Amino acid sequence: VFDENEDISFGDSLANMTGSARDVIDVIQPIIKNTYDYIRRAELNNSKLALARMARTGGIGSLVEAVDSSSPDTNTTISYFENGKRLYLETDPSVVKAVSNLSRPQMNAFTKFLRTASVVFRAFVTSHNPAFAFRNIVRDYADAALYSKYGFFSPMDVVRGFVHTFKQDKIFSEWMASGGAQASFWSVDRNYTQSSIDALSDKGFKKFLSPGGVFKLLQMFGEYSELSTRIGYYEKARNALAKKNGGKVDRNVLVRAALESRDLMDFARGGKAGRAWNYYSAFANANLQGWDKFFRTFDPRLLYSNDKDVKREAWHAWGRLAISAFLPALLCFLLNKDDDWYKNDVQPWEKQSHWLIGENLRIPKGMDLGVRLFSSLFEDFLNYSYNKDPRAFDDAFKPVTDSFPDFVPTAIAPILEAVANYDSFRKTPIVPNYQQKFPASSQVAPNSSSFSKFVGDIADISPRIVDHIIFGYTGNFGKESLRFADALTGSRDYNAKLPNDFPLLGGFFRMPYQNPKVVSDFYRALDEQTAWHNDFKATKKKSPHYNEKLYLRLHNAQKQMTELSKKERALMFNTSLNGDLKQQRQLAIQKKRIAIAQRALK
Repeated sequence: VFDENEDISFGDSLANMTGSARDVIDVIQPIIKNTYDYIRRAELNNSKLALARMARTGGIGSLVEAVDSSSPDTNTTISYFENGKRLYLETDPSVVKAVSNLSRPQMNAFTKFLRTASVVFRAFVTSHNPAFAFRNIVRDYADAALYSKYGFFSPMDVVRGFVHTFKQDKIFSEWMASGGAQASFWSVDRNYTQSSIDALSDKGFKKFLSPGGVFKLLQMFGEYSELSTRIGYYEKARNALAKKNGGKVDRNVLVRAALESRDLMDFARGGKAGRAWNYYSAFANANLQGWDKFFRTFDPRLLYSNDKDVKREAWHAWGRLAISAFLPALLCFLLNKDDDWYKNDVQPWEKQSHWLIGENLRIPKGMDLGVRLFSSLFEDFLNYSYNKDPRAFDDAFKPVTDSFPDFVPTAIAPILEAVANYDSFRKTPIVPNYQQKFPASSQVAPNSSSFSKFVGDIADISPRIVDHIIFGYTGNFGKESLRFADALTGSRDYNAKLPNDFPLLGGFFRMPYQNPKVVSDFYRALDEQTAWHNDFKATKKKSPHYNEKLYLRLHNAQKQMTELSKKERALMFNTSLNGDLKQQRQLAIQKKRIAIAQRALK
């Protein structure tokens, strides 16, 4: 390995280079990198050739024309190759600038700042967050099982993919040589073809002992979680295609299998505008590719295609979608339908993004739009029919809106949400309604970090807001770091007895009664009825939306809610109680709050 731009003197012959301490790598690695680079250069030259062909047509000489030049002006001249010869075009400087930068968007200082924020956020939420890797395996497996064209994709296929990745055996080498790794999510912010293959190479643990080695270890862990599914699917597709090919594994089989594994979700796909959008919004391209993959697979026209193979696969895909969406939703509903926590505690976003197995266990759904949407609609319908929930469909299409790329840049989104006191993902206030009348520094949650409380006291800001901003930029990485710091200093009990406090696996468990749905419904109804009540007092006209009996019930219940909030606030600042006892008493207060909200809404 020779570093780029390294000043090297080879002498008369390479044969004299003996005893070098340089790293030796598989020759396939630079081949992949160079192939990618030359294809990119060739495509850029093709765009210049198209401009040259325009110059040869009549009537546009004032815009662009071919010229002979030994010392071209780089501001007004474009150079390109045709039939092995370097040629030149003269045109307007703005055209030169546009053509020269086809492969990269122009960024000023502000856009570079926005891009940096997106890159940092992606790193903290994904590659530097080991808890994400565990959930990512489950989500990737669910999506791979939905899109599998070669029979049932089982969890054992993922296990085999992990073994191939860990051993870096023949299957791994085939897949890597195919360029399959370039579709990985982890390649969004860097040149994957060289640095990631090198990171996965067997160099012992020395690379993890260097500065930043912990981040390299976390990144490798995240990469393994994604590659296991992709390589497992590659092997399954490879074997199925080879069987159709009479047992012969030829080039066409390898290429087709590699493309299939990439197409599970190819993060390298995208147009110029989509890639630029991804600089400002951390997961914009991932969202766009999710929509694209869904419509390419479930286009209704494919069901009536003249191609029998295309038609058969389309029907199979819709069948897999029905099984993946409706069957688990039915099972979860039958398991939970009579439980109070299911009817009163669970927020819509949680049901739409997880399969809930009892009060504490939750399994992440895949990222596929179809499964999230149709399973949620079906479960909402069942809930409406059985529990007569009038608000069952209030957030029914949230999976669709959540699948759109964010229009607000990642760099400023947490700040805007903090100013508006609104969590755009959960669709709930950051500071709950029952705490909004408290002084800002007293607006704490049971799990507020010591750091956020310190900042809240100094700057008179809600600790809930401080935590929201921190987590908005660092995700679970920041959350777990602050919790670990609190545990080390003894300022907060890190209660491993609670399932959601389990290291790495906490994301598979939920903490009940943190922000109950029925309490959110109560305050939403109170705001609505108060507005209509005030309108009635001002106009003396009673709107059909105004329910005077409901308004009185809600208004009276609010007084009880205020008393509970005072008790909860005193509990939060009681230093004589340990974390377990505080947790138990806070839970009892929350259950009383739920009961009050239920009675008022009925």
